[in-house]
Amino acid sequence: MRTCSETELLAKAIEDADAIVVGAGSGLSTSAGKVYGGERFHSLFPDFEERYGFHDMYSGSFHRFPTAEEHWAYMSRHIMANRYEPASKPVYEDLMSILEDRDYFVVTTNVDHLFQRAGIDRKRLFYTQGDYGLFQCSLPCCRETWDNEDIVRRMVAEQKDCRIPASLLPVCPRCGRPATMNLRCDDTFAEDEEWHRAAERYENFLRTRRSQSVLYLELGVGYNTPGIIKYPFWQMTASNPKATYACVNIGDARVPTEISRRSISVQRDIGDVLAEIAHRRDTMMLPIQGLHQFSTYIPPMDFTIHCYLLAMDPAVMFASGTVRQASAAIPEVRRILGDRRLGYVFVSHMESDECGGLGLFLEEFPGVKVICSSLCARELPGFGIDAETVVMAGGDVLRDGELSIRAVDYPSEVHLQEGLVCIEENSGVMYSADLFLRRGDGRGKVLDARWKDEVESIGPDRVPDDERLVRVKRDLLDLSPEFVAVGHGFCIRCVRSGNGADAHPGEYYKWRTGGDSNPRPAA
Repeated sequence: MRTCSETELLAKAIEDADAIVVGAGSGLSTSAGKVYGGERFHSLFPDFEERYGFHDMYSGSFHRFPTAEEHWAYMSRHIMANRYEPASKPVYEDLMSILEDRDYFVVTTNVDHLFQRAGIDRKRLFYTQGDYGLFQCSLPCCRETWDNEDIVRRMVAEQKDCRIPASLLPVCPRCGRPATMNLRCDDTFAEDEEWHRAAERYENFLRTRRSQSVLYLELGVGYNTPGIIKYPFWQMTASNPKATYACVNIGDARVPTEISRRSISVQRDIGDVLAEIAHRRDTMMLPIQGLHQFSTYIPPMDFTIHCYLLAMDPAVMFASGTVRQASAAIPEVRRILGDRRLGYVFVSHMESDECGGLGLFLEEFPGVKVICSSLCARELPGFGIDAETVVMAGGDVLRDGELSIRAVDYPSEVHLQEGLVCIEENSGVMYSADLFLRRGDGRGKVLDARWKDEVESIGPDRVPDDERLVRVKRDLLDLSPEFVAVGHGFCIRCVRSGNGADAHPGEYYKWRTGGDSNPRPAA
């Protein structure tokens, strides 16, 4: 009998929890790419390393520079790299995707603003140790803080020979004394009004959930300041028999014996764990036997990118997704298929969401063939993809085992390049690429609609050529799909009534991970 991995246990604990309290330490930001040593330090601070002899950013922060101008030359560059430059890996975004629509609160000792960048609700965040983006009086003469982005950017831009101009030295606007970072280094740390409001919200969250099934999720917390997150999490777990404690840390994920039966210890890279759990949540089994959807929702764009696995014999992927999507989807594809064969990846046209991760699928599944147009087949080698291709054009049919794929010419809106959409005739699943695009969070969501109405709705924004648009609509109306797996937005379940009376305009059904035998309206 297969046993669950610690990551799977954590994913289940997240699903089952009434509330989640996340405690985030420096290991979370390290996993996101904010590494303070190694190559990142060498590339950002070669002049400081050579002149002053320290070899990581942490040491640099405590170095006794001869002058204030040198101190702020280093600190401004440090702040820019760790506060105002984005992280190189989407670890925080994956975490926020996991927490989305859940009752949660985050307490963190990190001061790099990455939670805010990832779109957290600020009313659910308590940054206990300050913020690289804030200055305060060094005395302090008051408990106020102020934003430093403009002056930091000027310090970085105008520094020379490891010095900033004296005119840029920051001072307190109230008393004129030197300003300093709003970081808890000693008893001069300024706890401003927003800090106290956040502390009150955190205490209120803990108090009102203390008898619920709470998951205390610790991410990358070490033993520098264990009294802020680690020890309180242990104590709160011990005092609540419904609570679970989870620790994710690649180096040290120990749990106390007293709560070990209600604890989960994951000694893996935090980013890998969160990506796996986030993608599990974004993997849906749709209401067509064997059809699995892999999705990424991008909130700033209000846009969803899908790719699909149709688990027939042989199985076919409709689009590979981006590199990130493919990396997260491949373990799930392996799990779903088991010993069955992935035979094909269908590529509609050359865009990153259609085939950005194609190379990863070819590496992981030897023998996979790429179904594409002749233009796409010629372009793939230019992108470094060495693949066996099955070149198709409109009207062609590929039959292999249970599969019967019929191609339809699709002049993609990107320069009207030669592309394809297709229908798998035995399942009735149509893969429509970019033809039926809707904004919004489309993960697991399905609209009931008449096929003819959807085809007629295709406009010049999808096919910006009148003659080709007419031809595409004609070819599509010759088909009778049961279900449309769209590249973006809401999938379509095709209804057959003449007047559309059994459709649900403006409503949708949503299928969650694992699938439901009966659809239910989404919340």
